[in-house]
Amino acid sequence: MTALIPTNASRVEALTKKPTYKQTFTAKKRLIGVVAITIILAIPVVYGLFVSGNLTTLPHKIAHAFTHINTANPTFWVGVGVPTLLFGGSVAVMVSATQRKDRELGVKMNKIFSPSKNLEVGLLEWNKADQSIGSDMCYIDKSTLDGNGNGKAYLYNIKGCGEHYNVSFVVTFLGTPLLNLIGSVVYNAIRFCVIPFYITYRLIKQGCPNQKISENSRYKWYDIPKEMGLSLWGVIRAPFYATAYFFAGLYSFISPMGGRILGSKIERDWNGGKPMYDKGFWACTPLKEWKLEGGGDRESLHKHPYYLAGCWQPVAIANFVDGKPYAAMHVGKRNYLYTLASLRKQEEQ
Repeated sequence: MTALIPTNASRVEALTKKPTYKQTFTAKKRLIGVVAITIILAIPVVYGLFVSGNLTTLPHKIAHAFTHINTANPTFWVGVGVPTLLFGGSVAVMVSATQRKDRELGVKMNKIFSPSKNLEVGLLEWNKADQSIGSDMCYIDKSTLDGNGNGKAYLYNIKGCGEHYNVSFVVTFLGTPLLNLIGSVVYNAIRFCVIPFYITYRLIKQGCPNQKISENSRYKWYDIPKEMGLSLWGVIRAPFYATAYFFAGLYSFISPMGGRILGSKIERDWNGGKPMYDKGFWACTPLKEWKLEGGGDRESLHKHPYYLAGCWQPVAIANFVDGKPYAAMHVGKRNYLYTLASLRKQEEQ
């Protein structure tokens, strides 16, 4: 958050000076980013092959493997079947992310693959106790508005080219396999074993005298198989969501905001569909309202959203009427959003 920009004239000046998405991520800069990441990935691979003495023999070994395929060997079908299943499942996740209605916006986010046509730079002024306390530049994703410019739109933090590729590299090649995949599988496997004992403890506790608990908040015996089933489902679907998120990260190298928007939608779907803002756990940092298992109450069990790249998630939701922003909501608080077009229209009036 930067210092407050107090007047419309200064707001127009700030928005005029801010580079657009196309100016920030030119084709040349994106090519440099992709080449740099390719080199970074290739160096340890080439070094490992060189040290092991396989650098010169690798092409021959690959050719030999393809010419001596034994389809009768079960490992062949495992080697083909597992990647095929993961790829097919991840594609289904990505298709679902673009075709399923967003729970907060109420519309499909199916224009992810043409972000430059729908992104506009905006100035978001944060509000606290009805007082503007600071401002941030943001990208407005107008792809979810109707033909008349009405509806809701997500706002995203603006990243410079270098910062974007640094984050995308870490998210795609380090965070996704270690935290999103392994972390999710391990957590849900542990939860599968622990949750029956926790619910049994709560059943015993709520049976004690002087326990004032509403009917909806009282644990039932069938919560045990239900929550164990959710844990098992979490283990099963983690590889598919993690692989889809990995592909979104790869896509972000070519289309920075397209990959960010796709990845953020996949993670929201993975966590229940709605952006949680202050209730989320971002990368290695729990936000101020995050609670493990939602605090442990019956209604909030399994509701503790984890976002690997919290900076990919929208920072607010803007309401538009006839193409003009009139409010930007964040954690239930009303903020102010300005665009160059809306400010110049005010000047004309």
